[in-house]
Amino acid sequence: KELLNEGKAYGNFSNKGPILLYAKRLTRYKRPEASTKAYLFLKQIENVNLVVAGYPVDEYGKYFLENDLLPLLESESIVYIPNYDKEIAKYLFSGCDICLNPQEVEKEASGTSFMKCLINGNLLLTTNAGSVPEFVKDKYNALVLSDNLENLEEKLFEAHRIIKEKDLEIMRNALRVAYNVSTERMLKDLERIYSRN
Repeated sequence: KELLNEGKAYGNFSNKGPILLYAKRLTRYKRPEASTKAYLFLKQIENVNLVVAGYPVDEYGKYFLENDLLPLLESESIVYIPNYDKEIAKYLFSGCDICLNPQEVEKEASGTSFMKCLINGNLLLTTNAGSVPEFVKDKYNALVLSDNLENLEEKLFEAHRIIKEKDLEIMRNALRVAYNVSTERMLKDLERIYSRN
């Protein structure tokens, strides 16, 4: 709400319902259209807010912004933050309920958005893109989407149930995994590996 008041964000925010976050560049392989599809699906079940943070980097991103997202801003509980940076990320990831990470599996090199979700104990909906398979297990510490997103609604319904019932086990497990993603652990692993040689 503060960003809306300062003119750094656009749209409407409701105090009711969970916050769904899509925070990444707007480009075809990151599938920003999944954010509005997810919002419109969840909205049928309960009040929900969507926050989209990121800027378009190609023609597809511009098309999504102009034709899918901006037309919804006036009438829906959707907020768009074009100038997404590290400072804003701190607030977004610490304050959202569900993170959406729907990018194409074959096109993501590593991915850091999902790591921010895990570190903050968010409920993560993600494809197995980039390094996700190294850290995420479906229904243990996240909900894994199929690469073609055909199970998006099923996983959104499950996410809704988890949030509604305050079933925090997946989020606790996300934090446990995030604890193991640290420089200290990495250095210990490297020391162990190289001490054998």
